[in-house]
Amino acid sequence: LVVGLAGVLAAAPLSLLASFTGQPHAVGTTAPTWTEVWSDSFNGSAGQLPSSTNWFHDVGYGWTAGEVETYTSTAANSSMDGAGHLRITPIRDKRGKWTSARLESVRSDFAPPAGGKVKISARRQVPGGGQGYWPAFWAMGNTLRTGAQAWPANGELDLMENVNNQAQTSGAFHCGTETGGPCDEPNGRYGLHPLPGPASTTGFHVYSMIWDNAARTFTYQVDDVTYFIVGAAQVGDAAWNAATSHGYFLLLNVAIGGGWPGQPNKTTKSGQSMLIDYVQVATSP
Repeated sequence: LVVGLAGVLAAAPLSLLASFTGQPHAVGTTAPTWTEVWSDSFNGSAGQLPSSTNWFHDVGYGWTAGEVETYTSTAANSSMDGAGHLRITPIRDKRGKWTSARLESVRSDFAPPAGGKVKISARRQVPGGGQGYWPAFWAMGNTLRTGAQAWPANGELDLMENVNNQAQTSGAFHCGTETGGPCDEPNGRYGLHPLPGPASTTGFHVYSMIWDNAARTFTYQVDDVTYFIVGAAQVGDAAWNAATSHGYFLLLNVAIGGGWPGQPNKTTKSGQSMLIDYVQVATSP
């Protein structure tokens, strides 16, 4: 999800990680070793809000890509389902007004170790809903929070976006300047990954991005299958260095409407939830 502009948008062996809260997850990888540094398994009771230690609700930043929803911090729009998932649910009221939720991680220092890698992953199921639905899992350079950099120079990593329940997902890197530049804004540098049917019918998938400090690349994956790689070789050293000299924070949201999906219409279904099984950050030397 771009800030202030509309975005265009061989399975590998598993290495079991050290135990952590909730059901242990495995990180699929071609690297020899991954160590989990942060995760959330969303194992609360039905109706419980997400952990305030891990997340806060973004209700006031004003970041927009032309959507029509209002983000709230209510359980109706974001809460546990009691079955080990966080659900983010857009709702249309009787007046036709939409509400939804956007969560940001409290931590904003996710980055690879010197010369190493970081892998950011989420296992999730995309909502149905049809026209105007825009679920996303993404990361933003933390210098936007501090005001040290503006978007998109700070860097934006879209690990998963889907619009209108299409049979595909996309990943993107935003950098440089708001118009044109090394990342061809507002499009960003992006890749597409087909899904076998409407996104909401294909079940849960693991959407990941590996940031490799040594190779100076971002690698985008679905279920550990790589579909897109972008790095310094494509955008140049200046834009790459500006976007990777700091940590990132994570975001989960379901937008409604905007320049990419278009606006909802009479066929758009209210109350369709995105389900997130877990979010995980792991590093490798």
